[in-house]
Order: sequence, then structure tokens, then C-alpha cells
Amino acid sequence: MFRRCMSLTTTFRAAEHTVRSPIQVHGIEGRYAEALYSAGVKDKNLDAIDKDFKSLQSLYKSSTKFKACLVGGIWTQTLTN
Repeated sequence: MFRRCMSLTTTFRAAEHTVRSPIQVHGIEGRYAEALYSAGVKDKNLDAIDKDFKSLQSLYKSSTKFKACLVGGIWTQTLTN
């Protein structure tokens, strides 16, 4: 029981230092997006993150193999090839 209390305390402390994103996000993907945004704001690195995502978007549009891995999952692609 003590271990559970410690993990909740740690979670609350981490939430105190989180920078909220300018738009409301939901779900697991929203939690990751908000964590990335918060880290980018704290490190003053949002421009680099934006540039990286634009590179990923370009790769997604140009590479059918990369797109297949993201859409179908890496393990599915590995097992079928």
C-alpha cells in the first residue's frame, strides 16, 4: 500500500510541472502530445520539434514501407515478410 501512495505522490508532483498545451487533447495520444509540448516549452525547443514532425510527415507521404509500418504495426510487417 505504501508503494502505491508513493507512485501517486510522484505522479502529482510531475503534473505540477507540466505545461498545458494550447489546445485540449484526449486519450493516450493526447497525453504523449501534451508531454512532448511541455518538454519543448521547458527546453525552448518547439521549433526543432516542429521541424522533426514535418520531416516525419514528409517521410510518411513519400515512403510506402514507412507508412505500412505505422499503419499496420512493425511486428505485423516483420512476421509477414
